[in-house]
Amino acid sequence: MTKQKTSKLESAKLLALLELEGLIEFIRTTNPDLNPAQVWTLTAFVLNQMPQLFQENPELFNRLKVVATKVIQKRV
Repeated sequence: MTKQKTSKLESAKLLALLELEGLIEFIRTTNPDLNPAQVWTLTAFVLNQMPQLFQENPELFNRLKVVATKVIQKRV
């Protein structure tokens, strides 16, 4: 893998981690009594349920496909 591809991959991973932190913070707001381990457990649950959420919501799935196409075309 070239340095440029590695750099793009590392940037994408960093972006995903930053977004995950945002999800964790959002989940924490559901109940202030949750301890950190419980917040992470709920986050894992949400991530696990996402494929089913997309399957049950065609509009959401279509939005995901549109964004994927834009990413491929380097518009995002």
